[in-house]
Amino acid sequence: MRIDQEDVSFEARAHGELFWIFVYLWAPTFLILSNRLARYVEKKK
Repeated sequence: MRIDQEDVSFEARAHGELFWIFVYLWAPTFLILSNRLARYVEKKK
């Protein structure tokens, strides 16, 4: 069964887009933050 854009409300599409933006951005963000934190700790030693 195919779901056309007419079958999905604007709010549902917007929620889906925001969800995927969050999913694809949180992992790189945490990797960058952990790398920065590790460098900060190494400088303090």
